[in-house]
Amino acid sequence: MRQALIVKTTGELHPVLVTEEDDSLVAIQAAVGGYIELVPSMVPRWRHLSIFCNEEGKIIGLPLNSKATDITGRRGFDPIAGDIIIFGPPDYEGNTTELSDEDMRALMEQFGGEGIVI
Repeated sequence: MRQALIVKTTGELHPVLVTEEDDSLVAIQAAVGGYIELVPSMVPRWRHLSIFCNEEGKIIGLPLNSKATDITGRRGFDPIAGDIIIFGPPDYEGNTTELSDEDMRALMEQFGGEGIVI
């Protein structure tokens, strides 16, 4: 299982476990509600993370996600619409890796949230 963090448009943060049996693409698409886009963070502390959002979030009118916008450093010019899911950095083959306990703790402390496991 790989640890990840979902940041909802409601402001809730949900740690989740993605099983290895899940197809990664399908699991990520389910978490963001559609086609995915990798969103690089401009915040140095989070730059190494793999952050995915709904590629069409703004086009289809998903609500803006204030916490996701802050995590990616886009406040004021390119806000994130819809939920996001955060994994650790990509491995040498480009696959997502688990979000480290240290990064999970830091994100939860800075942005707050309650946990659920799926």
